[in-house]
Amino acid sequence: AISVFASSPAVAKNYKQTSKVVEPANTINVTQYSSDNQFVYLQVQLRQSTDQLATLRISDELGELLFVDKFSTKNHHRVVKINPEELSKLEFLLTTADGSVSKKFKVALKTFSTIVVEEISNK
Repeated sequence: AISVFASSPAVAKNYKQTSKVVEPANTINVTQYSSDNQFVYLQVQLRQSTDQLATLRISDELGELLFVDKFSTKNHHRVVKINPEELSKLEFLLTTADGSVSKKFKVALKTFSTIVVEEISNK
Protein backbone atom coordinates (compact mmCIF):
# COMPACT_ATOMS: atom_id res chain seq x y z
CA ALA A 1 0.00 0.00 0.00
CA ILE A 2 1.14 3.53 -0.79
CA SER A 3 0.39 6.36 1.60
CA VAL A 4 0.58 10.01 0.57
CA PHE A 5 0.95 12.74 3.17
CA ALA A 6 0.33 16.30 2.03
CA SER A 7 0.41 19.58 3.89
CA SER A 8 -2.71 20.90 2.19
CA PRO A 9 -5.74 19.45 0.38
CA ALA A 10 -4.65 21.12 -2.89
CA VAL A 11 -1.37 19.18 -2.95
CA ALA A 12 -3.13 15.90 -2.25
CA LYS A 13 -5.73 16.64 -4.96
CA ASN A 14 -3.02 17.07 -7.61
CA TYR A 15 -1.41 13.71 -6.79
CA LYS A 16 -2.39 11.05 -9.31
CA GLN A 17 -1.73 7.45 -8.39
CA THR A 18 -0.83 5.17 -11.26
CA SER A 19 -0.07 1.49 -11.17
CA LYS A 20 1.42 -0.72 -13.81
CA VAL A 21 1.73 -4.47 -13.76
CA VAL A 22 5.33 -5.39 -14.47
CA GLU A 23 5.84 -8.83 -15.94
CA PRO A 24 9.14 -10.65 -15.39
CA ALA A 25 11.64 -10.22 -18.22
CA ASN A 26 12.19 -13.96 -18.67
CA THR A 27 9.56 -16.60 -18.04
CA ILE A 28 9.22 -20.35 -18.52
CA ASN A 29 5.80 -22.04 -18.49
CA VAL A 30 5.57 -25.82 -18.82
CA THR A 31 2.30 -27.70 -19.15
CA GLN A 32 1.44 -31.28 -20.02
CA TYR A 33 0.27 -31.22 -23.62
CA SER A 34 -0.69 -34.86 -24.21
CA SER A 35 0.53 -38.43 -23.77
CA ASP A 36 0.49 -41.78 -25.48
CA ASN A 37 1.56 -45.32 -24.50
CA GLN A 38 5.25 -44.39 -24.18
CA PHE A 39 5.71 -40.64 -23.94
CA VAL A 40 4.46 -37.52 -22.23
CA TYR A 41 4.43 -34.37 -24.36
CA LEU A 42 5.18 -31.09 -22.60
CA GLN A 43 4.40 -27.68 -24.05
CA VAL A 44 7.14 -25.21 -23.13
CA GLN A 45 6.31 -21.50 -23.50
CA LEU A 46 9.19 -19.05 -23.21
CA ARG A 47 9.16 -15.28 -22.99
CA GLN A 48 11.98 -12.77 -23.04
CA SER A 49 11.94 -8.97 -23.10
CA THR A 50 13.78 -8.55 -26.43
CA ASP A 51 14.25 -10.30 -29.77
CA GLN A 52 17.84 -11.29 -28.96
CA LEU A 53 19.40 -14.74 -29.06
CA ALA A 54 18.27 -16.94 -26.16
CA THR A 55 18.91 -20.56 -25.23
CA LEU A 56 16.68 -23.17 -23.59
CA ARG A 57 18.44 -26.10 -21.95
CA ILE A 58 16.67 -29.11 -20.46
CA SER A 59 18.62 -31.38 -18.12
CA ASP A 60 17.82 -34.43 -16.01
CA GLU A 61 18.31 -34.76 -12.24
CA LEU A 62 22.00 -35.66 -12.71
CA GLY A 63 22.62 -32.54 -14.79
CA GLU A 64 22.90 -34.44 -18.07
CA LEU A 65 21.89 -32.21 -20.96
CA LEU A 66 18.87 -33.66 -22.78
CA PHE A 67 17.79 -30.86 -25.12
CA VAL A 68 19.04 -27.47 -26.39
CA ASP A 69 17.01 -24.95 -28.38
CA LYS A 70 18.20 -21.52 -29.54
CA PHE A 71 15.76 -18.84 -30.61
CA SER A 72 15.59 -15.08 -31.09
CA THR A 73 11.96 -14.07 -30.64
CA LYS A 74 10.20 -12.52 -27.65
CA ASN A 75 7.72 -15.39 -27.42
CA HIS A 76 8.70 -18.93 -28.31
CA HIS A 77 7.10 -22.29 -27.76
CA ARG A 78 8.23 -25.84 -28.21
CA VAL A 79 6.68 -29.25 -27.59
CA VAL A 80 9.10 -31.80 -26.11
CA LYS A 81 8.46 -35.46 -25.50
CA ILE A 82 9.84 -37.39 -22.56
CA ASN A 83 9.70 -40.98 -21.41
CA PRO A 84 8.39 -40.82 -17.83
CA GLU A 85 9.82 -44.27 -17.06
CA GLU A 86 13.36 -42.96 -17.68
CA LEU A 87 13.14 -39.50 -16.09
CA SER A 88 11.98 -38.45 -12.65
CA LYS A 89 13.12 -34.81 -12.55
CA LEU A 90 13.72 -32.15 -15.21
CA GLU A 91 15.33 -28.72 -15.07
CA PHE A 92 14.49 -26.06 -17.65
CA LEU A 93 17.05 -23.24 -17.95
CA LEU A 94 16.36 -20.15 -20.08
CA THR A 95 19.39 -17.93 -20.71
CA THR A 96 18.89 -14.53 -22.36
CA ALA A 97 20.68 -11.18 -22.61
CA ASP A 98 18.76 -10.16 -19.43
CA GLY A 99 20.01 -13.14 -17.39
CA SER A 100 18.86 -16.65 -16.60
CA VAL A 101 15.79 -18.24 -15.06
CA SER A 102 15.28 -21.91 -14.24
CA LYS A 103 12.42 -24.14 -13.18
CA LYS A 104 12.55 -27.71 -11.91
CA PHE A 105 9.82 -30.30 -12.37
CA LYS A 106 9.13 -33.72 -10.92
CA VAL A 107 7.83 -36.27 -13.40
CA ALA A 108 5.74 -39.01 -11.82
CA LEU A 109 4.19 -41.91 -13.67
CA LYS A 110 0.72 -42.48 -12.28
CA THR A 111 -1.62 -45.12 -13.62
CA PHE A 112 -5.34 -45.33 -13.21
CA SER A 113 -7.35 -48.52 -13.55
CA THR A 114 -11.03 -48.55 -14.22
CA ILE A 115 -13.11 -51.17 -12.46
CA VAL A 116 -16.18 -52.31 -14.36
CA VAL A 117 -18.97 -54.35 -12.77
CA GLU A 118 -21.22 -56.10 -15.25
CA GLU A 119 -24.23 -58.31 -14.65
CA ILE A 120 -23.65 -61.79 -16.00
CA SER A 121 -26.84 -63.55 -14.94
CA ASN A 122 -30.34 -62.57 -13.99
CA LYS A 123 -32.39 -65.05 -11.90
